[in-house]
Amino acid sequence: MAVSQLPSDPDAALAARSRAMRVLANDPSLRFTDSGRALLRWLNGQAQELAAGERILAEIPPHCVHAVAEVTGQFAKQWEQLSESLQEFDRQNESVTAQ
Repeated sequence: MAVSQLPSDPDAALAARSRAMRVLANDPSLRFTDSGRALLRWLNGQAQELAAGERILAEIPPHCVHAVAEVTGQFAKQWEQLSESLQEFDRQNESVTAQ
């Protein structure tokens, strides 16, 4: 699912992320390699941190909201760049395998 196609509903986004994680977790090329297992652990850690972050963010003092928004916005930009790089790699890989 492309980033631009992510559901705006948080429950739908969580469901989509869970489905994608199940697909990845069941992929033998990830499950049976050290690098694949490391990737799965890292992604699972990110999901857990996201949930913890949402609880923490609910308690931000009002005078800190602007600075936290700036920091999280920078993180979001870096994640978006990573996602775009992976999507471009995927497109290139698909064109090579289609030949």
